[in-house]
Amino acid sequence: MYRFFIFLIVISALSCKNSATSKSQAQPEPKTTPPLDIKLPADGSALPLEDLFKYVGKKPNEFGFFENFGLTPRIQNVLKDEYSDFLLDFKNPSVLKRDGDLLYISGCQELNCHDNLYFIVIDVATNDINIHNFKGRRGLSYEEKTVIAIPTTMSEDLDKLRKFK
Repeated sequence: MYRFFIFLIVISALSCKNSATSKSQAQPEPKTTPPLDIKLPADGSALPLEDLFKYVGKKPNEFGFFENFGLTPRIQNVLKDEYSDFLLDFKNPSVLKRDGDLLYISGCQELNCHDNLYFIVIDVATNDINIHNFKGRRGLSYEEKTVIAIPTTMSEDLDKLRKFK
């Protein structure tokens, strides 16, 4: 409950001007060759989300965040019609971060992080995903199953990214 109120305070405190920017051509996350320490299942299935803990502090393209863990179809399902905007705007991703059983990663519209920012939050314990999009002064949340409490460290990262211009 406490984290929900922090989330609401953060959203209401955001007061950046909307700036009209043109979106570049949508390009999916480049396919990566998994590092030698990643052993993909022989049956072609995704790696379990618990394995993500090994990659905290790494960029998503270093370990195949979207591809190797089956996240692309799940994110498409959660975002539905907004998925194409996500592909356009989820650039320059952060490293994978951890807060307890929660993992998260951020990405933003090129040259416009303060005005269009995404967070992907994964609750490994419940195998659930939330995607938060902070665009201008509005914040949208997309849930796969249930609302995941926003990690404290994510709130701090949001504040830093929104202030950086």
